[in-house]
Amino acid sequence: YDDGEADGGFGMNRARGFGVEVNLPRPDSISAVWIHFVPVVYVNPINGDVDYLQDQDFRLTIWGDADPDSILASRSLKVNYGDEPNHFERYAFLQPVKVPTKFWVGVRQTNNLPINLGLDRTYDNRSLMDYDSLGNWTPISLAGSFMIRPEVFSGGRNTVADIDPWATIAGPAPQLYPNPAYDGNIYL
Repeated sequence: YDDGEADGGFGMNRARGFGVEVNLPRPDSISAVWIHFVPVVYVNPINGDVDYLQDQDFRLTIWGDADPDSILASRSLKVNYGDEPNHFERYAFLQPVKVPTKFWVGVRQTNNLPINLGLDRTYDNRSLMDYDSLGNWTPISLAGSFMIRPEVFSGGRNTVADIDPWATIAGPAPQLYPNPAYDGNIYL
């Protein structure tokens, strides 16, 4: 849903979950999620303390329904910015998580420091972005796309990484969901 470059960052000033809706052509499994976090320094307005948010705790989460209580999987991890601009970090689940054709994937902040999830403003997918508003999944009115990319895992294979070269593929061309395909174009 994004073009790979952050135009901003998104976080909340309270412990809340937020994610992006994903629609697949058939039920599958997710083995990992690639996320871009925008590096940020937080200055406490009350005491002036400065916190660099690298290594801040968050929970990688997959929801099965438009309900913040419909958690299919969740794992405690730490924010990693990487060493390059627009770095996507791969956050793996211990085992592949079975998902229906429609699910939500994202993060749950564990405190009130915004974790600054990458936000791409090139593509407006606000209709697919939601947050937990006191137990209700609520649409985010901010234009853009969260920089979250689930890694689909089918039958013991990563369906994107293990695609054969074009010359050897028999049958219909592979389809990539949700990234890097957008409007029929493939971006590498």
